Amino acid sequence: MNSKARNKHLYPMKKLFPIIILLCSLSIQSQTDEWRYYSKDAPIYAITGEANLIWAGTYAGALSYNKTNGEIIQYNGLNSPVEGWISSIAIDGNGNKWMGSYNKGHLYKYDDSEWAVFNTTNSPLPGSPILKLDIDLNDNIWICTFNALFKFDGYEWEVIDSSNSGLPEGNIEDIKCDGNNIWILQDRKLILFDGGSWVTYDESNSNISGKWNYSMEIDLEGNIWIVHSGGIEKFDGDTFTLYDDSNTNIPNNLIGTLAVDSENTIWATCGNYNFFPEVLGGLMSFDGSEWNIYDTTNSAMMDISTSIIYIDSEDAVYFGCSKKCFVGTKNGNDWSSFDPSTAGNDNGHVRQIVHDSEGNAFIGTYAPANIDFGLYRFDMYNWEGIPNYTETTYCMTMDGADNLYVKNRQGVKKYNGTEWSDLPDCPELYEYGEVEFTLYSMNTDIEGELWMDYMYMLETIWHPSGYYTYILHEGLAHFNGSSWDTFTPENSVLPDTEINEIHTDQEGNVWIGTSDGLLKYDGYTLEIFNESNSNLPNTCVSSFDIDSEGNIWLPDGNFGFYQFDGANTIHHVNPELGQFSSGDNEVVMDVDGSVWLRTLFRITNFDGNNWTSFHSDDSPLIYANLTSLSVDGFGNKWIGTKYGFFIYKKDGIITSLDDYEKESTAVVSVFPNPFIGSFEIDPGIHPSNVDVFDLNGRLIYSSPSVMEGNIRIPGNYLSSGVYVFKVVSCNHVVGSGKIIAE
Repeated sequence: MNSKARNKHLYPMKKLFPIIILLCSLSIQSQTDEWRYYSKDAPIYAITGEANLIWAGTYAGALSYNKTNGEIIQYNGLNSPVEGWISSIAIDGNGNKWMGSYNKGHLYKYDDSEWAVFNTTNSPLPGSPILKLDIDLNDNIWICTFNALFKFDGYEWEVIDSSNSGLPEGNIEDIKCDGNNIWILQDRKLILFDGGSWVTYDESNSNISGKWNYSMEIDLEGNIWIVHSGGIEKFDGDTFTLYDDSNTNIPNNLIGTLAVDSENTIWATCGNYNFFPEVLGGLMSFDGSEWNIYDTTNSAMMDISTSIIYIDSEDAVYFGCSKKCFVGTKNGNDWSSFDPSTAGNDNGHVRQIVHDSEGNAFIGTYAPANIDFGLYRFDMYNWEGIPNYTETTYCMTMDGADNLYVKNRQGVKKYNGTEWSDLPDCPELYEYGEVEFTLYSMNTDIEGELWMDYMYMLETIWHPSGYYTYILHEGLAHFNGSSWDTFTPENSVLPDTEINEIHTDQEGNVWIGTSDGLLKYDGYTLEIFNESNSNLPNTCVSSFDIDSEGNIWLPDGNFGFYQFDGANTIHHVNPELGQFSSGDNEVVMDVDGSVWLRTLFRITNFDGNNWTSFHSDDSPLIYANLTSLSVDGFGNKWIGTKYGFFIYKKDGIITSLDDYEKESTAVVSVFPNPFIGSFEIDPGIHPSNVDVFDLNGRLIYSSPSVMEGNIRIPGNYLSSGVYVFKVVSCNHVVGSGKIIAE
């Protein structure tokens, strides 16, 4: 037994004011004019309930589900201060919802009209992950982080740790309030605090198993049930009793969390974690001697890899499904579920988004789960599964005729809007039976011909320690519509390294970014630029894009850019973020001529003079979760994450060509429209030039600047379809619209 007098750290509420946010009204998926979020497969970390509402915490925020009418309300950065991963939710006696944030370490209070935020600026919370919350009989909020407890009565804070109390040192895993007794679960210990004294149960003074503890629950008789690495353990106040696969019919020891129904039956979730057979997961109930096991072989449950669990006042069991990321329900003999996602595709991990000339977005994901549709088309209103494609997408691109090319381990497939075809004799992209290398680079040139990296050679090396290592050697492949040309280190100046990105400039030159230089192909020869023969600022070109003047924009590794014109380099230093390393980089040109940088944590824009940055701290973006970036022909930014995607556009997202025309800043005359051969634009202001984009956001043509008269655009650059144009004068967009090529 370990007891120690407590030295309170009190923080009077009168000195610490919560951040209050008033929300007048909320919709089912509240969206702002500038931001939209289409969520998918955000893991569920917490479930609780009140009356006819179920509350859940996810990686992307929180949500409520109305059991009566099925209404789902999402709470995230679009409509609340809630940011990211909500690890725990508790509801006090007044109906206030308290939510703990894992990635931010914030505590949120929601009373159905106002939000209050408690963080490092107005509370003693340190900003470290909040693991669990619970509420005692006096409506005190108890919060546990990894190594400290926090008690909050609505006015004063109390900090409890090993330095000022009987709480032993060690990782805290869970906290539960039983009346006014507080039970704390550490990694290998169980601790009781009754408000005055502390008791610690460990291997030195009890028969606790000493296994690594994860979570706990208290039954109707006051017994403590502990989930740990070796099964479940029950503590009756005197003795610990272990239940595992050696003395019960429990299918495995991979228990998730526990809940107790009105009959004092213990319910448990059980993760599958890709083990076989599939009966190694599911939902289980335990009466003290026998386990009843529910899985996909004997029930209507849809996902056997379960995680979090909650039982409501009517004994309906709600559980989070960790693979499909929805909430399942067992109500008597009836099984059901609800999906909190707002995106219509089948996998949330977005690899890439490309856009056609009709304004449709094609969403490519990692490991699609749907056996019929692995690729989806979205027009801002409706979702359509593209049939007969179920593979993980390595890379996608679109040509000027709206043919979609998708690269995966089987090769390259072409989709013409109605049917798929395989490009013949595709170079090797994957070697079965060996380690998988993902070849991400592919694009079409100004003629609509395809360029990509491929597996030139896979080198196998036997290591003396008893294993093989594999070295991938990449080549560059060009498909002209009927046959392939290939460039390798043996037949060209292509370096023996990774090919990271491919783009085409307005003159038709193909540029290839590699980890050992930047290459240019003019249709005849392949030329390399690196630090030894040019002013290229960095030999490793991880990403780049090309503006309408032919300048190459590259990341500087510190949230800034290098601007390279083939001979000289200008370094644009980000004055606010330039001292930090940006890590993963993706450079994308906007239709307004500015340039964007995507990293795992933020997106950054530079318009030649001003810098703008968006992060989870100052926007709805999810923390440390940005996977892709694209810009459509309207200037909407599409930001992929592991759990769906965002759309952003300053001053309002454009959802159609009609909206785009309404956004035009000046009235310009276009004739003829539709056109055959060529068309002219009266810009109404001089000097000016015209940039023409397809609806994939790619610059197709940029006219010379004219000092007077109309600007003639030759049609030989444009195949049949819809395009958008911008009239630019003195580096400002002064007019825009759409043009139709017949």
